[in-house]
Amino acid sequence: MKSVLKFCLLFCISICIGCNSDDDNSQLNNPISEYKINGSTTYATPNGYYSQYTTLGDRDNFTLYFIDGKFIPITNTQAGIPCPWVENMTQGITIRFRSNLDDEIGLGDYKYTTDNTIGIKSNSNAFYGFLSDDDCFSQTEENLKITDGEMTISKKDSLYTITYSFVSENGKKIDGVYYGKLKKYIELDW
Repeated sequence: MKSVLKFCLLFCISICIGCNSDDDNSQLNNPISEYKINGSTTYATPNGYYSQYTTLGDRDNFTLYFIDGKFIPITNTQAGIPCPWVENMTQGITIRFRSNLDDEIGLGDYKYTTDNTIGIKSNSNAFYGFLSDDDCFSQTEENLKITDGEMTISKKDSLYTITYSFVSENGKKIDGVYYGKLKKYIELDW
């Protein structure tokens, strides 16, 4: 009887360890892209985009967009569609930065800076409660202007891991991570 109990106990322990191991692997295979405000409220940002813009200097500037919606490509701005640039977006974060490499998103660590050096720029922000109407007007419940922090960019094959920790102008802490590919987004001249 004791050997049967030992066998049952060993069997139960191995099942529990196996289930726990499966849970850990599913998180590694399907990481979650999101940011948190003050460590409590979580906002999903599964879609990653970037745009490139030019300013004076020898490095290129980029904007990263981590959002819950999707950017929609525009082929004809005269087609009468007023605001076809996002679909189903309610929240996200935009991070403007000067890359440490010419003409590409450089891997490594970036810190907030107010001058024209390599780093995160002052017109970065996190937002939620985004609404847009048919007349191209949009509003947000909260738009947190980033005034300090850091970001780390790494890449394996074509998949990025971008972690960030920022502070907004009103003192809120914004911590987040993005996992996945970055699609190029071409900003429009309106």
